[in-house]
Amino acid sequence: MRKQLLLAFAFFAVICGASAQSNTFTFTGTSSDSENFSFGSSAGIYALSGTEFSQGNSFISYNSEVASGSPVSESFGINTSGSTIDATLTFAYRKRAAMTGVITISIPGQSDVTYTLPDTSADDGGTDNLVEKTLEYTTTLSLSPTTTNITITVDELAQNAANNVRLRVYDVTVNGTLSASDFETPETSVKLYPNPVKNSFQLDSNNNIESVELYNITGQLVKTYKEASTYYDISDLTNGIYLATINTEFGTKTFKVLKE
Repeated sequence: MRKQLLLAFAFFAVICGASAQSNTFTFTGTSSDSENFSFGSSAGIYALSGTEFSQGNSFISYNSEVASGSPVSESFGINTSGSTIDATLTFAYRKRAAMTGVITISIPGQSDVTYTLPDTSADDGGTDNLVEKTLEYTTTLSLSPTTTNITITVDELAQNAANNVRLRVYDVTVNGTLSASDFETPETSVKLYPNPVKNSFQLDSNNNIESVELYNITGQLVKTYKEASTYYDISDLTNGIYLATINTEFGTKTFKVLKE
């Protein structure tokens, strides 16, 4: 009888644990916020609906080569807790440095975005090193309480000189995208345009602009403009997400800038 009770409790615990899991992340912020969601079994959420990737404690992984034309994929969802926001996505991943492959992010209603994963042995200090890198999905998404489904597809994954195959995806960051109107106050109005940016952006302000600082998504300062300019050139920067801090005589405004 005791054994039966223990088995019953164990079964109940498994059912409860499974019911607490989900493959949908819920963004609870506003259009000015960013929110990070972790993959993996210890994240409090199973983020994938398929079974082709394995669940690590703090990542999902695929540990075999993938022949060209025979891709593997997994899906998860993102919704919001109430309001509709515009957002972009940033994925953190690691692979063996010598490995190569192709990752495609697919979202209904959007064109697929494909990333080539190169051999980074020279930069990462060895064929087997696992160095965290990011994939930036800079196409603006409209997220709402209705779930948006996102599919990660891996193709042409080759081991090359590495000892084994390790491709890990750790998390996804939902980056709220801000319009110029989000920053306007009666005292200070600053507008940044165009956004997304190809080569340069412009600023309109009702106060004097004293300086402009541009940071990458990790918080590193990459450019400083000491005085107001007609055009702020960023043509030398790689595509991705940046934060532009505009310092005026009466306050500071920050914009999220998409360079493409």
